[in-house]
Amino acid sequence: MFKSQPTLHFTLLKTMERLVDRYLGDEALALGPLHPNQQGYQVGKSVETALHQLMVQVENVLDQQQTALCVFLDTEGAIKSTYYDSMCDALVRHGVDHTIVQWIQPPWRATCLQQQSMVLP
Repeated sequence: MFKSQPTLHFTLLKTMERLVDRYLGDEALALGPLHPNQQGYQVGKSVETALHQLMVQVENVLDQQQTALCVFLDTEGAIKSTYYDSMCDALVRHGVDHTIVQWIQPPWRATCLQQQSMVLP
């Protein structure tokens, strides 16, 4: 086997990831949609659209001769510091089938625990 060929394990995991992603978008989020101001995990929204929305709001405030105060948070690596239980609770709140939550728990738990042990002293 050539090194450039993906392994069967990798291919199966990527297939399952895509199926779960599709399920989340088509089923779970249709029943329990994300907040309209959330920019991530929504088609047509990005960092650029978030900044554009912010600038429109700031311009409107300044046009009314008022003061605008903006706070920017650096959330780089936010997913790395998100606790495992919080992610699972959010999935359940959004109506994700418990089988899906249980299926993704082992990889998430391992990743979260590993990343949290790197963050904690």
